[in-house]
Amino acid sequence: MKAQSGESEGAPTDAYLVERVRLGDQTVFAQLVGQYTPMVLALAERILGDSDEALDVAQEAFLQVHRQLGQLKQASRLRSWLWKIARNRALWARRCRSGQPSTNCLGEAAVMSGLTARQFTDRSIGPADYAELSELRTLVRERIGVLAPEYRRLIRLHYLDQVSMAEIARQLNIPVGTAKWRLALARRELRKELTMPGHRDAVATPEVLPQLDVSITWGSNGGPVGLCRTLLAQHILYLVRKQPKTAGQLATQLSVDARYVQDHLDSLTAAEVLTRRSRGFRANFLLFDQDDINRLRRRFSGRGSAIARVVKEFQVDLDLALGRTSPARQGFGVGYLRWLVLPVMVLNFGMAVALGKARNCGVEPPPRPDGGFWFFKPRLKRSTAPVELGCNSYEGHAGGAAQFWTSLTKIRITRPSRSEIAVLQRLAAGPVPVGQFAGQITESGLATMKERGMVRLERGQARLAAPVFSVEDRATLAPVVEAVANSIVEQVLDEFPEDVYATFDELGFRFIRQDWPAHAVDWSVHGSLQALIEAAVLPPLPKAAPPGWGFFLWQDGFF
Repeated sequence: MKAQSGESEGAPTDAYLVERVRLGDQTVFAQLVGQYTPMVLALAERILGDSDEALDVAQEAFLQVHRQLGQLKQASRLRSWLWKIARNRALWARRCRSGQPSTNCLGEAAVMSGLTARQFTDRSIGPADYAELSELRTLVRERIGVLAPEYRRLIRLHYLDQVSMAEIARQLNIPVGTAKWRLALARRELRKELTMPGHRDAVATPEVLPQLDVSITWGSNGGPVGLCRTLLAQHILYLVRKQPKTAGQLATQLSVDARYVQDHLDSLTAAEVLTRRSRGFRANFLLFDQDDINRLRRRFSGRGSAIARVVKEFQVDLDLALGRTSPARQGFGVGYLRWLVLPVMVLNFGMAVALGKARNCGVEPPPRPDGGFWFFKPRLKRSTAPVELGCNSYEGHAGGAAQFWTSLTKIRITRPSRSEIAVLQRLAAGPVPVGQFAGQITESGLATMKERGMVRLERGQARLAAPVFSVEDRATLAPVVEAVANSIVEQVLDEFPEDVYATFDELGFRFIRQDWPAHAVDWSVHGSLQALIEAAVLPPLPKAAPPGWGFFLWQDGFF
């Protein structure tokens, strides 16, 4: 698997930036933001006289550019077009500021920075204001808790711990401008959460409007995770999962300002998470509530044990093949390697291929507006149905990396960057002196990779801490992997996919048949991991997996 990227000599031209972004290259959009952020911030701050407001305006301006870039007729006029957007946004913000009252007697500053120790010891704050600020502090802390993790961290570092932007940038290993930009995004999301009073009750009664896990997609290169992390987005997804609703119906049901609802609906529709119909907005995904899950579990309760019996028949052959692989020569035990091969290469990828051939129902994620190919698979955060076969993959220039994970235990997701994957692929050939990474990664960067379980640092040298599957390993493993997957299809899934599809139909998901295959494979192997552990085919899971557990690399041609 090879990643595609566009590069140019020196600073990218406007025409190049526009062309690449229109093709869905989000990395280039980040370049666009970085290139023009100084101009937009300077313009907005000159109009508003406030750096924090200027950051908000910049964020809104770039979001508008991202949504409307297709309307720009001459790519070479990007700079002047962006300048006009930023100027209009700043002027509008100034008019709104002069014509609207503060959120409360302490103003918006209290919402964003009224949590600091300095303000809570300020003698100028009277008893009434102090009581209001204390109530506000409780509300803000509550709302911070539902933000995306990266936003939550930024808000806490800057506003609660009073860490400077320069120090935050150093800790996150990103430019200061990028840190300020992300903080502006975080503030925007927090502000939305603070203006939705109906959601406080919803959080207190999650059985009415449960929070979701929106981090899972099936596919590659993209996904709507960032759009769906706010509590409002999650509640919209939950309410439209089986029937369409209008913006007005959602705003009334959620006790939320209709402007925020419409903003979310527009973004979710543009990303193809929702579809607009005459009767309202409809889900483009399957989201099972607890009743759905209970019915599915009853329907497929014996599936895992049947799969475990088939796999056990091949255990000797599998272990012999694993013992001849490159990871075994690296020193990784056969028991640990089973955790990588059975869930990922047999029950995940292997089953998808086998079912595609035997039942003509392969899982092919559709192309999406962000340039990726994916199915969106949100789930209840407190779901009783675990994610059994999670796998995150990351592409490099000569192969890639992946990590198996399951919600049956606590696993820290590694998430290597492209530069870190390049380091790992270099280490696949053998240890490298730390000093030879100059210009590629810093010593602190290597130390971070060590903490995340990717490398070992010994006597001034960096060594790989993860298994690497070579091209030759494919020939070794493929026969047994294919044999196991085909036997499961023949002996256990003889009624697939009709058995699973009929259940989805009964549950009321007929309108979204195109997403059935991705979920059907999951439920067709439901309970298999626990059954394989009980049959001693897989070793027991660690209660809390060490850093790097389940992480592995592959060379070009392995997958």
